[in-house]
Amino acid sequence: MPKIIAIANHKGGVGKSTIATNIAAILAASNPVLLVDHDTSKTSLKFCNRRTFDKHLCNVNVTVPIDVQEFEHHMEAEQFMDTTIDYKVIDMGGFTDDLARVGLVYADIVVIPTSISSQDMDGNVHFMDKLDELKDLGVEINAVFAVNNTDPRTKRPRIEKELEYITDRGYKLLSTVPHYAAFSDSHGRGMSILEYSKDSKAAAYMQQLVDDVLKEITDD
Repeated sequence: MPKIIAIANHKGGVGKSTIATNIAAILAASNPVLLVDHDTSKTSLKFCNRRTFDKHLCNVNVTVPIDVQEFEHHMEAEQFMDTTIDYKVIDMGGFTDDLARVGLVYADIVVIPTSISSQDMDGNVHFMDKLDELKDLGVEINAVFAVNNTDPRTKRPRIEKELEYITDRGYKLLSTVPHYAAFSDSHGRGMSILEYSKDSKAAAYMQQLVDDVLKEITDD
């Protein structure tokens, strides 16, 4: 069965689509990948559409589920579990959406991007509470956080304390992905950061995050 990687956070502007499209495109370089765009902005769908104009880019299959029944069908149907697909990457929308709950339930790993802003940290507390509610219902969720779109050298005592709060509640922190303009530039061309600038620091950070995610899935 293929591995399902959900990129989720109920708060907008935390870089879900950037992380989702990069993970999908990087994995697609050596594995068949399906990118599921659940976000209302359809950013991942537009990303994949841009890729079709460059014959040198590897194919990233994309689908847009329109309702809960279709999404559950994708999760359970034999064709979705076809061995020709190795990874499904879900670019998820808000937590309160029923489709998002389906994605969380079926995912092998849920990657939660967050910046180190106070607003995002406040949102993380609410999101963890919602995840805990699902866990209390017996749903097994392998959720991890990834600090995104920030400078890893930034030192803010309050924020660092809140990052400790995340780990104290039992959630792992994966590699930090700092802000680089190249992420926006590459996304606008339908390219992963590795395809756009493979020797850059931005590419190295994103590759490390992908490696972290794969290790989490393998360890499980």
